[in-house]
Amino acid sequence: MGIAGGLLLLVLGTYLPVGDFDFVNYDDPLYVAANPHVTAGWSADGVRWAFTTLERANWQPLTWLSLMADRPPLGPGEDTPLRHVPAGPYHWTNVLLHLASSLILFGLLKRITGASGPSALAAFLFAMHPQHVESVAWVAERKDVLCALFWMLALWSYVSYVRRPKTGTYLLTLLLYCLGLMAKPMVITLPLVFLLLDVWPLERFPITAAGGRGKLARKLVLEKLPFFALALAMSVTTYVAQQRGGAVRTFEESPLGSRLGNALISGAVYVGKTLWPTRLAVFYPLPAKQPVWQVMAAGLVLAGITVLALRFVRTRPYLAVGWFWYLITILPVIGIVQVGTQARADRYTYLPSIGLSLMLAWSGADAWRRWPKARPAMAGLCGVACVALVALTARQIAYWENSVTLFRHAIEVTRNNDIAHGCLGDAWYAQSLNDEAISEYRKAIEINPHYVAALENLGAALGAQGRTGEAIAPLTEAARLWAGDARIQVLLGAALASEGRSNEALPHLEAALRLMPDDAVAHSSLGIALLNLGRNDEAIAQFTEALRIQPRFGEARWNLQKAWAAKDRAGKQ
Repeated sequence: MGIAGGLLLLVLGTYLPVGDFDFVNYDDPLYVAANPHVTAGWSADGVRWAFTTLERANWQPLTWLSLMADRPPLGPGEDTPLRHVPAGPYHWTNVLLHLASSLILFGLLKRITGASGPSALAAFLFAMHPQHVESVAWVAERKDVLCALFWMLALWSYVSYVRRPKTGTYLLTLLLYCLGLMAKPMVITLPLVFLLLDVWPLERFPITAAGGRGKLARKLVLEKLPFFALALAMSVTTYVAQQRGGAVRTFEESPLGSRLGNALISGAVYVGKTLWPTRLAVFYPLPAKQPVWQVMAAGLVLAGITVLALRFVRTRPYLAVGWFWYLITILPVIGIVQVGTQARADRYTYLPSIGLSLMLAWSGADAWRRWPKARPAMAGLCGVACVALVALTARQIAYWENSVTLFRHAIEVTRNNDIAHGCLGDAWYAQSLNDEAISEYRKAIEINPHYVAALENLGAALGAQGRTGEAIAPLTEAARLWAGDARIQVLLGAALASEGRSNEALPHLEAALRLMPDDAVAHSSLGIALLNLGRNDEAIAQFTEALRIQPRFGEARWNLQKAWAAKDRAGKQ
């Protein structure tokens, strides 16, 4: 109880500030603050939506239901500004889920190894590593901490089944695995981790045996066939969802050679960041080219650790089990199937790093037994490292206070980070600091001229300052790159109309209404363009429709009066 209590106090004490943190403007609006299905809370329609939607390019119904459950009693409306949505309940749920997983991990490792010290160290590294802050302090990563909880529970259930094989326990393990998959598809690798645990520490597959291992291996694999079937089904579902969502990059956008090179570098970098967790960022840009020497060095590091783990597989099986735990669980997110434009992400190490922790913790225990005279030095070194990790984790947590602190830090510790500049611009724009926003958007576009969101938001920020003439160029480029975005079409049409180019504005505003027929702003903007062209009756119809959709739309009401007055003047003439 002492170790578990210490973990509880450490996690709650270190993560205490997150209760006062805001949402960040990267994914949090899409998952919670601007997602009407989530902010509406639990309902029959909401549950149906959670189980049928592929929103955010994944099938993750339990994650959606979990976020719905955190809705405050008087939940925000879908048009509530992000800064006014209370984020505290969502943050605290993430922390409690992370805490539960940490405690279960400690109990599980102690249960199957009987070693309290190494189990405590491995659980501590999971609970208090700076790389894991992203999964806990970011509301949108609820899927990480939720799937981890089911991962831990499934491991516990599997160990119970191994020790007392019962159909009910087997089915419970399968159910927990299903629930994990419904939180985040990354859980698909769990059956392979079961096989690793069969080697060590469960010792169901004795690696020192002289013969008969083929038959035993087949038996252990067949035992997991239902799990593998579910993993295959989820893999297909996830790939289809990500393709439909436009998240999977083509080989033209990201060649196979580049993907493999980035995968090798990322695999080595994750190990390095586990040992030296500094300069962590919410987004790491994917470079256009990877230096050959970096790819070769990373490959040698990974190959070297693999050879070392296999060399000692008979005497120190925890090295091979821990290393292959890491390699297997990181594989789905290593970038061979390139999703998005990031090179890597700290959140991807949330479950894989447990394997590295096993290697470190049990290697330390071995050293403790072998060299008793060095124990004071080892204890001191371990204590200093643990204190340093807590301090680094607390510092990393502070960066997640809001979008400004988060993306300023990302810009400081990375290079050519267009996403960080764009999101920092969004944060300034939300505070009506348009000069600062415009500066960040221009930096983002300088790095990535095809960054549609930055082009669009630059146009919006310039328009908010009345600089509509300057807004036309970035909005025109944004419309060229993404003609199917209704907001871009509205902004461009409104800017052209403001500059007296109403004939040019009409096609853009009409396109916007084809995409969003119930958008009041689009109807009002089209009305202004028509009014400028003297087409008063058509303008009146557009302003009237805007007010039907949004009765308190003051600008549309004022323009409707102008249109009637213009019609009266034309009639008198």
